[in-house]
Parts: sequence; C-alpha cells; structure tokens
Amino acid sequence: MSNQTTVDGVAPLSTNTTDSAVMSSGDVLLQTCAAFAFGVIVLLVLGFAPMSAVHNAAHDTRHSVTFPCH
Repeated sequence: MSNQTTVDGVAPLSTNTTDSAVMSSGDVLLQTCAAFAFGVIVLLVLGFAPMSAVHNAAHDTRHSVTFPCH
C-alpha cells in the first residue's frame, strides 16, 4: 500500500522531477524558428496594410476586450 494520501480515492500527481518532459534541442530550434517566422509575417502584413485597416483592427480589438481608447 502506498504512503500517499488520497482524496476521494485519487492519488495526487507525482512530484518526482525525473518525470518531467525534457525538450530536445531540435524542439527548441523548431519553436524558435516558428516564432521568428510568425513575427516576420506579422510585421510584413502590418507593414504593407493600409493604415486605416491597421487602426480599425487595433481599435476593434481594444473595444472587444473593454479597454477604453477614447
């Protein structure tokens, strides 16, 4: 029988640090490249968009999260 205390018959999650997932360097590189590519795409889209479209999108976003802008 285990020494762990259970709540409603469910054992707590393991607190053993050896069970945690370790990311490989390939995973880190892939995520870094994906974040960089996303950033470049966003900058290019905003850079070539008409200013009124960018302003309206930001304006609508501020209102949708109830942030006062004027």
